[in-house]
Amino acid sequence: LEDDKMFFIRGEVNDETLEKANLQRASVVMVLASNNVDSGSRDARTILNVLSIRTLNPDIYICAEIEDTKNLQHCTIAGANEIIVIGKLSSNLLVQAALDHGITHIITELVTNRFGSELYKLKPPQNLVGKQFIEVLTFLKKEHNAIALAVESSDNKKFISNPPIDYVIQPEDQLVIVAKERPNFNS
Repeated sequence: LEDDKMFFIRGEVNDETLEKANLQRASVVMVLASNNVDSGSRDARTILNVLSIRTLNPDIYICAEIEDTKNLQHCTIAGANEIIVIGKLSSNLLVQAALDHGITHIITELVTNRFGSELYKLKPPQNLVGKQFIEVLTFLKKEHNAIALAVESSDNKKFISNPPIDYVIQPEDQLVIVAKERPNFNS
C-alpha cells in the first residue's frame, strides 16, 4: 500500500513496539496472525494482542486476523472492531471457485490495492440522499464510472448488498462502491 500515513511495525506487542508504532496517535491497527507459533496458539496470541492494544488505546479501530471461527467471539470480546477469519475466507473462496470458475480473479482484484478497481465506503453526496438506489446506481456509473454494490444502513449499521431497487438512501447511510479510484463527490 503506497500511503505516507501507513506504517508497518513488526515485533512482539509490548511497550517498545507499541511506542514505535505510535499507538496513542494511531487511528487504526491491524493485528496479523503470527507465523512464529504453532497454529493452536496463533489465535490466542492475536486475541491477547488485541486485548493489550484495546487497553492501551480504547478509541483505536482494531482489525484482527484469526484462523478459526470458534475464536471469533473471544476476539470480539477482546475489543477487535473487524475480524477476518482466514480459514473461513479461504474455504468460501475455494467453494466459489469450484462453482463459478475464475470468479476469484475479480475478488482478488477488488481486495488488492495494486491493480484494477477497488472497493470504497463513502458517505453519499447530498444530491443522492433521499433518492432510490436505482437512481444512485445510474448516477454513479454515468458521473464517476463507479458501481454501487451495497449500502451500510444508518438504521441498524448492517450492510445491505445489492439493495432493493426502491431502497431510499438516508443521510447517514454509507455507500460501498467499486471504482478505479476513490470518487471525489465535491467536483
